[in-house]
Amino acid sequence: MINQRSSSLLTFMLMAFTHLMANDTRGGDQGKKELTFERDVRPIFKAMCFHCHGEGEIRKGGLDLRLVRLMHQGGESGEAIAPGDPSKSLLWERIESDDMPEGEKKLSPEEKQMIHDWITQGSQTVRPEPENVEDARYTKEELDHWSFASLRKVFIPSVLDEACTNPIDAFIGRKLNDAGLSPSPVEKKHLLIRRLSFDLRGLPPTPEEVESFLNDTRENAWDRLISTFLSSPHFGERWARHWLDAAGYAESDGGALNDPARPHAWRYRDYVMGSFNQNKPIDQFFQEQLAGDEMIQGEIDIFNAEHESLLAATGFLQMAPDATRTSNTKMDRNNAVAEMLKVVSSSMLGLTVGCAQCHDHKYDPVGIDDYYSFRSIFDPAFSLDQWRRHDARLIDLTQPDLAAEIDRIEAKAKKLEDDIKARREAVALDIQERKLADVPLEFQEVLRSAVRDPSKQRTEQQKKLLDDFPMVKPVSTIIGLLVEYDAPSYRKFEKEFEKVAALRATKPDRKMILATTEQPDVIPVSKVFFRGNPESPTQKVQPGELTALRLNGVDAVLPENDENLPTTGRRLAYARHITRNTHPLTARVFVNRVWMHLLGRGIVATPGDFGLSGERPTHPGLLDWLA
Repeated sequence: MINQRSSSLLTFMLMAFTHLMANDTRGGDQGKKELTFERDVRPIFKAMCFHCHGEGEIRKGGLDLRLVRLMHQGGESGEAIAPGDPSKSLLWERIESDDMPEGEKKLSPEEKQMIHDWITQGSQTVRPEPENVEDARYTKEELDHWSFASLRKVFIPSVLDEACTNPIDAFIGRKLNDAGLSPSPVEKKHLLIRRLSFDLRGLPPTPEEVESFLNDTRENAWDRLISTFLSSPHFGERWARHWLDAAGYAESDGGALNDPARPHAWRYRDYVMGSFNQNKPIDQFFQEQLAGDEMIQGEIDIFNAEHESLLAATGFLQMAPDATRTSNTKMDRNNAVAEMLKVVSSSMLGLTVGCAQCHDHKYDPVGIDDYYSFRSIFDPAFSLDQWRRHDARLIDLTQPDLAAEIDRIEAKAKKLEDDIKARREAVALDIQERKLADVPLEFQEVLRSAVRDPSKQRTEQQKKLLDDFPMVKPVSTIIGLLVEYDAPSYRKFEKEFEKVAALRATKPDRKMILATTEQPDVIPVSKVFFRGNPESPTQKVQPGELTALRLNGVDAVLPENDENLPTTGRRLAYARHITRNTHPLTARVFVNRVWMHLLGRGIVATPGDFGLSGERPTHPGLLDWLA
């Protein structure tokens, strides 16, 4: 993905902080333009109309809006458009009156005007339309989107400006020159160190650090200060936060009202902090999070720190909302997988792939079959039929001597606890017997059986006697109300239970890791779910790359089941694929996130959406050079 020379975040930081940031301008009025179906109108129809008049086997009113010639052909009500005359176009009549689209969401005035003007201009297309409508599923305009194209080899612009001290300055300086602007002056040293400290460490500089920097007159004083702050452990704490936000890091499950805690999620957090502080190459960072478990050779070794780190890394795939510890239906499982895929696609690919879960993506060239092909990469670890909730995904890496100490303390605590419970039950039985003594002798044995037998087995006579003599209670009820029956005994037992709790508090914590792993021999058959419903599987799909990237020459050879690995190898193959330097998205998306958090605004203002509905880069050359 990123070559060895510039693969680390620290290298990026050194360059970016040497650069002097300045404001720049964007865009301009393009004036009146000739409208075409593919570029201007089809995106509106795709987002608002295709679900009724394009997708599926049955189209409402028999009208298909996917091609202009099909609009001429029309539906049950006749021809839909009259090129050059919106007033004679049935399509425009329905749109203008808000009859279409159906539902609450209507076209905006700007979208309506676009369609009106397109019909007025003659309903033009960019090129002859294909004979087979399926060949028009994705247009050239969609597939030629800037982020799907391969990374370009970019040359550093030549800028005659003394303020340009590194390559980033040159890229920014070129746009400043074009806009007739000049860089902002260099800040005063006491402000520079303050800004740098907050950006890299999230903390203000100490008075001693400020004084040292102000008195440092060496030419490389600024570079030395950057290196000092980058080597601080607070750097990893500060910058891990940004990635953890993208990963959806959470210490509770989400997705349910009771929101159970995830007590071991922090190990993934610490893995991310450690990765930043270790200056881990970004491609390795991504691979470990997607497939750390598949990178382990042989059996998991609880004494191997690398194995521990690789397993902790896969916590990335467990961070999304997951309600299955509360409600474990197939739909709940499906929702958990869908949320996980949203995290992966937005954080690493900068795409909203999740929008194609129920139908083709409304804006991007991502089909529902693309979505389930992408999902099949993760299916072996997230099989809906052999689902594992978070507590079943925990891996115990506690070393034997520590485990023995934990077991010893627990056994001692359990013995004390059982003794206290036995003595408390004896007190409760004595209270019960005293209450039975107040009952007429002929009813005592029947009542004794009534309070000691399960409630479902009680006879009508027993139920009536319990109503007649309410002071006779089951032992469990007496224990629950012991403070009312025998306050001194209650207080004595509570103090003893506190001692047991104090003993248990001395137990060392087990080393439990919330990890993503595959179950042996689980190779699910991945299928498209009709309208996203897991109870309605349709055609089979294979793990593979998105069509938009494949048609741009970026294909992936992903195994269904790698015979050379104990796992299917799908995630590992995909992780290696997206971190190759031929992949157009991964590097661009990551460096854009770094730029955004470092300088306040991304080169692409929509860091999680590099698709057609996202913003275009303000400095495409700079973005590709960094990537």
